[in-house]
Amino acid sequence: MNMQEIFTNFKKCLFLLINCGLFITTTVSLEAQNCKSIYTIISNGNYIVVDQKYGAKDILKVNLQKGLHTVVVKRSFRIWDGYNKTDTLDVKDCSISKTLVYSLPRLSFINSTPQDALVLNKGVFLGYTPLTIPTMKNKIKLYKRNYFPQEISFSNSLENIRLVPDKTIIHKANFTDSPWFKVLVGTAVGFGATAAYFKLKADNRFDQYNQTKNKTFLDETDKFDLISGIALGALEINFGILIYYFFFD
Repeated sequence: MNMQEIFTNFKKCLFLLINCGLFITTTVSLEAQNCKSIYTIISNGNYIVVDQKYGAKDILKVNLQKGLHTVVVKRSFRIWDGYNKTDTLDVKDCSISKTLVYSLPRLSFINSTPQDALVLNKGVFLGYTPLTIPTMKNKIKLYKRNYFPQEISFSNSLENIRLVPDKTIIHKANFTDSPWFKVLVGTAVGFGATAAYFKLKADNRFDQYNQTKNKTFLDETDKFDLISGIALGALEINFGILIYYFFFD
């Protein structure tokens, strides 16, 4: 056998090996694609979405390949109430049928008179009324300043809970309704006007001094500047008192 025949036979063997490899790879790929399982997902009254591609209401039947898949169960596509459920499916077997059932918690609407009452469950903050939360077996508590705390069971009506005022608490009048507020505002206006008035007079006297070089005008400039500075300082103290009462009273 000469070298040309050897080289020709080698090319034939190489061609057969490449074709066998492609056949095996294609077979494995097709087998992986055909390796699917049928999942039936049920959630009465809710929407079901798988892998953000397949969706239906109440019941969804879908063929899933091996691997991880995401299941989302929603009450509505328009309202996101924070109580939707997300699950991950790990499909490991081929050609099986499986049924999964998902349920979402029943919700209760809570409202109070007056509103903005703090809602706690075993010391855990849930929000302020009006509020929609999952129905619970245990009781919840409502708290509001100047009202008695109230413990509520989910077996009762929760849509109009009337809080009872605590009359033992002495209600403090708002600062803006007190005479001090009017006094501070009035004096602030007066101090501001005084500071501006004497600052204008000081500027006027200083212009006269520049024109005449009369030292009397310079002395008056210093005097008016001093009065304006004192009024401005009093105005700043006045504002400080107002801010203190607004934020800490």
